[in-house]
Formats: sequence, C-alpha cells, structure tokens
Amino acid sequence: MLLITNYELRIMSASTILFDLDGTLTDPKPGITRCIQFALSELGHRPPDADELHWCIGPPIKDRFSLIGYITVHWLPCPFRPKLQGYISELFIQKTARGQGIGKTLLATVISEAKIRECSGLMLLNHKERESYQREFYRKQGWLERETVANFIYPLI
Repeated sequence: MLLITNYELRIMSASTILFDLDGTLTDPKPGITRCIQFALSELGHRPPDADELHWCIGPPIKDRFSLIGYITVHWLPCPFRPKLQGYISELFIQKTARGQGIGKTLLATVISEAKIRECSGLMLLNHKERESYQREFYRKQGWLERETVANFIYPLI
C-alpha cells in the first residue's frame, strides 16, 4: 500500500494507492505550501512562510463548482444525406441560471462543432408545453420548426 502522509511516502505490501487531494484524510497545507515554497525558491524568490500561503488552499473543487447546465449532442450518419447530422438530445439549464446566455452559448458551441465536422444540419425536439418552446428560445437562436414533419414514437413498454 502506498500511503500519502503530510511529509513522506511509505510503501507497504499491498496493491492500493490512496491519493488525498482534497484534505479528507490528511491536512493538505504542508504539501501545498511546500510545493509553492519550492517553486518560488527555484525561480530565485524568497518563499514566504507556510502560514502566509494559507490563502492558496481553498475548499474542495466540488464545493466551488456546481452544474448549471449541459448539452448532449450525437453525431449521426444519415443514409439519405452525404454528411453527418447532429442531434441534440438534451439542453438543460438550471432554473436559477436561465436568462444569462448559457443555453445560447451551448447551442453556439454545438453549431460551431457541427460546421467543423461539416454536418448537413442539426436537429432537436422541443415539447410544446415546455417553457423554452413557449418563449420561442430556439426560434430566437435561428432554429426553424418543421411544419411538415410529425414526430412518432412506438411504445415498447
């Protein structure tokens, strides 16, 4: 077993490696501050005391970031078109983050990638009772609603 402690590595007879990168098992301060002090020394600067570097240690990354939105796109070959077609199966933005341009940015990113891949087009489904449909979110981004195509499903359950 490889145990990572505050100041040293000890190798024991086992096959598990433990990495404590967020301070759950050990205090990360000595390792982080020593790395910063070493880097500053190597660059020719006088490193500050460890206590002066405490501001460099923050909460675990999961506490700093939260999911505010995502988009899922599938790049599909189309048998009757010469190029790929992109299908957006999900675009989700947390309610508290809506209206800040996040959805617009995610769509623009997918459009950019579709152009790089030389796709023939992009498609998505939007339920008519959803808020995004009611406020014409996709139409305002340049998407066209197909008036001549019906979306069918075949329930298996």
